[in-house]
Amino acid sequence: LPRVPNLRSQRSSLFLALATAEKEKWGPPPPEVLADALDKAEQVVRSAGGCIDSLSFGQEWREMFPEFPKDKFKGTTVTSFNKLISVHGTDRFVVQNTKKKEIKLYILKDSQGEAARLEYEQAEQQLKELANSPLGDFFNIRGGNIKGGGVKSLPRNLASYTKLDLLLNDLEPNLVAFAGGVAQVSAKDAATALNQIKRLQYQARHQVQQNRLQSAVRVFSDVAVRQIHNLNSKSVSLFLNAIADREGYEHCFEEASKHLQALASNEHDHAEGVEPMWSPQAVAVIVNAYAKVGRRDVPLFRAMSSVVSNLPNEKFDAQAVANIANAFARADARPFDQELFAKLRHVAAELPSDSWNPAALAILTSALVKADAAEPELMKQLGDNALVLYEAQGPEAFWSPTAMSQLLAAFTDAGIQHSGLFGTMGKVALQHLTYTPPRKDKRKGPRGKKPAESAQPTKVTASDKFQRATNGVTLASLAKSLRWGGQKGKRLWLILGENCRHQTFSTTDISALADAVEAFSPAEDEETMKYLSSFLRGLPEKALKSPMTISKLLAAVGTGQYNDGQVLTKLVKGVLALEPFAFTPALVADMAESISKVDNPRYMGPLGPHMADVSLKVLNFEMDSLDNPKTKARVTAYDMQRMLQSLQTLGHINEDIVSAATKLLPRINLTSADCQSLQDSAKLMKELGFEADAQEWEKASSDNNLLTRIGSI
Repeated sequence: LPRVPNLRSQRSSLFLALATAEKEKWGPPPPEVLADALDKAEQVVRSAGGCIDSLSFGQEWREMFPEFPKDKFKGTTVTSFNKLISVHGTDRFVVQNTKKKEIKLYILKDSQGEAARLEYEQAEQQLKELANSPLGDFFNIRGGNIKGGGVKSLPRNLASYTKLDLLLNDLEPNLVAFAGGVAQVSAKDAATALNQIKRLQYQARHQVQQNRLQSAVRVFSDVAVRQIHNLNSKSVSLFLNAIADREGYEHCFEEASKHLQALASNEHDHAEGVEPMWSPQAVAVIVNAYAKVGRRDVPLFRAMSSVVSNLPNEKFDAQAVANIANAFARADARPFDQELFAKLRHVAAELPSDSWNPAALAILTSALVKADAAEPELMKQLGDNALVLYEAQGPEAFWSPTAMSQLLAAFTDAGIQHSGLFGTMGKVALQHLTYTPPRKDKRKGPRGKKPAESAQPTKVTASDKFQRATNGVTLASLAKSLRWGGQKGKRLWLILGENCRHQTFSTTDISALADAVEAFSPAEDEETMKYLSSFLRGLPEKALKSPMTISKLLAAVGTGQYNDGQVLTKLVKGVLALEPFAFTPALVADMAESISKVDNPRYMGPLGPHMADVSLKVLNFEMDSLDNPKTKARVTAYDMQRMLQSLQTLGHINEDIVSAATKLLPRINLTSADCQSLQDSAKLMKELGFEADAQEWEKASSDNNLLTRIGSI
């Protein structure tokens, strides 16, 4: 038979010949381009100690010169870094083969390069011995899993790992090499590794995985904290974020605080060459990490506030403004955050309306309210931005019930009405909750077989996402805000009630239960209220150990005609069982105000005298705790005024309470905002006939007003 020619082989040979002929036409790169590239190559090798393998060389080049245009060598004989150094850099470098054919060793032609080569070869020998040891067998060290001698000892492209086990498999041999002194890693790479471990730690479902993960975190955090003076602010933020949810790393936060304050003030002589690289996102992550571990590091917060104030406005986008505001509000960084929030409000007001998204709007408005920095004008502008977003993208933009409920809750808590926002969000919620996905075709195909499914997967709509993400907490908050915002559509409340009755509330969702009661009680939705009452009746006694929890529930049941005697009895017993030391003047005021809202003397009657007794004990306890005459009380003038007014509303204020409040007055740390509270308290005491006490409060108001004026001058 005649031989059939291999057309594929002939085609490949033809292409290879054409490519070779094309390459023969290529010439050397321009001299100035070649000289610049060789200078940069020398910087890379020298920064690694004078010797570096070709694999690490490429990674280091990309990090040191990310903007170097690769197309400068297009059409020249320089087709790789190896060509650049081995062909054109022979006067500066020695290129040496390694055990791996594809990896070369680049060595400087000077004393530094020779010393680095010897160190590299020594490390390779140590690595060989380590690989043959029991530790090597345990960690399954083979081939080049560890690159001895170089600064870059971690696997490449850590960000590409999506499986925690694979990441730990490739990191653990390096941990052994670090412990044996065979290899080292920079603080920056340690922070990068920690960040990737943080991203994948949710996959550690078993104790063995958690132990492996903890070992890696411990080793890399030790490396990062020892060399923290070499880190810029971005790397520090990655480091702190990775360890913020772990115990036993307090010393890392202490060292990081010192370094960050030095970077913030540009006093980093101890870290010569380290650029601060401040960005809004880095500041937000850092402050959020300290807030998460409960460290109220005032000097650090002051430094971060100063950094934000000095950053140019153009560095901020909507998400950056929201994240910083949220971080500082969460850390409760008052009172020195006034200038910071003024800057954030100014930047937010200048951002284009179409640059916002629902999450950023929700986070920023909530943070402003929490930090007492919500100005009505800006809040209304942010509400308008939400409407612009709706007009541009429709209901699909608001697919997250969490973002929607958080946004509306911020306006509710701030007491700022925005009829357009509440009306639109009510319409969007109704549209999402009534959406019914199309039914799948279940008809049989020919001869009873299933019909062929479409190649295109079913598209997940915004309404699908909204329904899947809705739970009891978000639904209760959303309903409460829509009730406060004046939304009264019967169909809306019918659908909200139906969805509420499909939710389950646990003992940790007491605030959500209170929100739901407050939302549905005025609607006279008996079916939903009966459903909510079943959860309230089942609350265990240990769930009612907080004054804040009980006062919120009382405030909720006081919004409508709520007459479940079993629930009211449980709440009254909870109040009477609370110890006086669990209260503060602010909590006394909250509780008294909540009690006054419940129009049911049969159940609430015993609570009036009880709260008067608690108030007196709280004031006396506050006074007795001030051993040092110079120590200021924790209570504020505003809290005192609210407590006295709420007790008056209950009809249970007496001379002992007023006298104790007046006795504590000189120990209150007054501010310029307290003048009105002092005057209101003095007016109340006059009405009650306590003239001497009223004069003391009036004098304090006058003195405080005078000091405020002098301070302003």
